[in-house]
Order: sequence, then structure tokens, then C-alpha cells
Amino acid sequence: MALSPSHKFGQIIGDLLEEMLHQPLSEVAKKHGLYLDVKHPRPARNNHKLVKWRDHKGNDHDLDFVLERV
Repeated sequence: MALSPSHKFGQIIGDLLEEMLHQPLSEVAKKHGLYLDVKHPRPARNNHKLVKWRDHKGNDHDLDFVLERV
């Protein structure tokens, strides 16, 4: 992680936005019969905390929220 104070500030803003979006996305998931996956250890990810996606070029991306069909 970068040591820049601006990076830390950006992380705080990002964490706040995640908190604000969690409830509305939970409601959308419930309404449409979907599972809302968020950052937490989960057996489907070998108990890793982060939700990751690998693109067609092999690059990994950390995702904050994923809506999945149940």
C-alpha cells in the first residue's frame, strides 16, 4: 500500500462509499433473488477475503460487490 496521505484519504472515501452502497445493493439482491457477495472469507474462494475477477488478459481485479444468481 502506498504511504501517501492522499492514498490513505482515498481509501477512507472508498470504504465509506462501500458502507453506503451495501444496504441498497442488499435490497436489490433480495428483490431479484440474488446473492450479494462482499469482502469476507468464504469457502467458495478458499476462505480468501477479497472477491477477485480475472480478465481475458490474465489481470486480477479486486471487486467490492458481486451480484450472483442463487
